[in-house]
Order: sequence, then C-alpha cells, then structure tokens
Amino acid sequence: MNPIFYRDFSSGGEKPFPYLIIEDFYDEEELGQVWRELEFLLDGNKLMGPEDTGAASYSDGTPAKQNRGLFLDNLYTNRSISNILTVNRKLAKSGIMQQISKHSLLFKGLPDCNGDDTLVSYYENKDHYAQHRDIYNFTSLHWFFKEPKKFTGGDLSFHEFDVEIPCENNKMILFPSSIHHGVSEVKMEDSDVGKGLGRFCISQFFFIDPRGEDLS
Repeated sequence: MNPIFYRDFSSGGEKPFPYLIIEDFYDEEELGQVWRELEFLLDGNKLMGPEDTGAASYSDGTPAKQNRGLFLDNLYTNRSISNILTVNRKLAKSGIMQQISKHSLLFKGLPDCNGDDTLVSYYENKDHYAQHRDIYNFTSLHWFFKEPKKFTGGDLSFHEFDVEIPCENNKMILFPSSIHHGVSEVKMEDSDVGKGLGRFCISQFFFIDPRGEDLS
C-alpha cells in the first residue's frame, strides 16, 4: 500500500485541489475476497441501471451515467456478511484518514466522518459517467478489472483542474465529494462484452452521522 498525496494547482493556482492516491491498496487475500463478491454480484444480472443507483442527472432528469451498479448497504442488513463491506474498513483503520487531514484544510473534517455508503459499479463498452458531484463529504473510488486489461478508457477526470487519473487495477483515490469528476467512455471489443472483463469501481462515500459511532 503506497499512499501519495497530491495538491494540484493546475487551474491557475486559484483553487488548490487535494487528493490522495493509494496504489495496490488491497493485498492478495483481500483482493480474493473482493473478487469473489464482484463475481457473485455480476452473475445473474444482480446489478441495477443508473436510475436505481442514485445517479447524478442532467437538467432534464436523465441520468448522467451509463453503467450498472448496486448499493451494498441496501443489500446487506448485516455488513459482516459482505466481503467488500468487511475489507473496506481498512481505509478507516489504517490511520490514513487522520494523516491526510493534516495536509489540507479541505480534508480537515475527514476523521470526523463516522458513516459511509458503498456502491459497486460495473462499466462495459460505451459506459461512462459525465462530470458530477457527490452528495457526501468525501469520496473514495477503487478500481478493479481482470488481467490482461480488455478495455480502454474508464479514466477519472476532474475537468475544472484539467486532471486525469488513469484507471489502474487495485488503485484507490480519495477526494472531497464536492469536486466535479467524471469517467471517460469505456471501449472494448464486442467479443469481450458480457464476460465480466470491464471496469469495476467500488465507491465509498463518507459522511457525518450524528447517530453513528465510528467506521470500524
């Protein structure tokens, strides 16, 4: 696990843009747990369309994204049953949230977050997500795909800052949810569609819950 903190002034220095990237976030055992659940969710068409996963919308009400997904918190009443909801406690327990809060005022409230929602998304050919903001305090995005990679695109972009983060396996990025971000169109061969060879993203959204205790 290799945390790298970025403060990017590429938009003229007027608004610093802080974000944290962690490469190889999960170890092999944790990755195995994640993949077992991802394959279970993908099997049998369990994932839902954008209209059922709280997608950001254009002014006419149409979803700003094209993909399939599922909020795991709506699926499990006991989160310990879920491999993903178990291993993604790692971010809160690692001490990284406390460390990054010291680097930027925009992250100062991160350790105060005691609630989270987790969304699993899957992108195949032509799937994308237009620029949008999340209605939380902080967002982490974690990417997975089967090797060798069978698609191009699916990269994360922050248009306000002219920043693009390439989609790489087992990479996680954490940033304030209020910053606009989007996902470029995924492109893959027709022969690879429908085989689970696309782009998976596990989004973990952090917020302050006055009724909650901690994220453990």
